[in-house]
Amino acid sequence: MTRAAPLSAAAVAGRTVAAVRDPAPVIHVTIDRLDVRAPARAEPVRSRPRPQPTVSLSDYLRDGASGGRR
Repeated sequence: MTRAAPLSAAAVAGRTVAAVRDPAPVIHVTIDRLDVRAPARAEPVRSRPRPQPTVSLSDYLRDGASGGRR
């Protein structure tokens, strides 16, 4: 049987450091505030004109009281 040569101090230190290393650090992230902004519009939004009723309110009420429908 042959005897292996002793390890150097650097080899022993490398093995010790590798065994003692901590696992990867844990990073905790929290969000305190979240700003959401809509992009600015080039031109304002235009509303569509309301359609005119085909029956006036008084005609509707008059026909509705008699039970008739158009």
